[in-house]
Amino acid sequence: MSKNIRYALTILGFVLAWLFSGFIFNTDNASENIVDATRQQNKIFRVQVKNIKQQRFVPSLTVSARTEAYRMVELRAETSGQLEATPIAEGSYVKAGDELARLRVDDRQFRVQEAEASLKQATLDYQGAFKLFEKELMSEIQVARAKASVDSASANLESRKLELAKTRLL
Repeated sequence: MSKNIRYALTILGFVLAWLFSGFIFNTDNASENIVDATRQQNKIFRVQVKNIKQQRFVPSLTVSARTEAYRMVELRAETSGQLEATPIAEGSYVKAGDELARLRVDDRQFRVQEAEASLKQATLDYQGAFKLFEKELMSEIQVARAKASVDSASANLESRKLELAKTRLL
């Protein structure tokens, strides 16, 4: 027999002897361990009880942070003038149509009134010239000049109203 097989058989013998030693030298400890485990399962545990009342819990979280603007917008007026008011605070949310700033009106309102008066005068001149033209007391060229004067005064009035409206930056 080879040397390796003898070693293997020797080790096998020791292992089998060790396994069967449990039958030979059996103490009754195993059955006692089973009885102890059963007794522990049957023990009654003592428990403390505490009544707890319902309370409102509002979680809060304090966060420190630094923010930056999402978008920077440069606002420019379509007419010149000095800034009179900024009704919306810097950094506030705005909607379309909110007034962001207002320029001083200065004499723009008076210019509108002057243009209205000029339009009335030009209209009266045109009506008078047209009546005289019907009576053949005025030439067609003079009536056309009066009509051009009415159109010019009307355009001037619209321009003045537009300039007044541009004092509000929306």
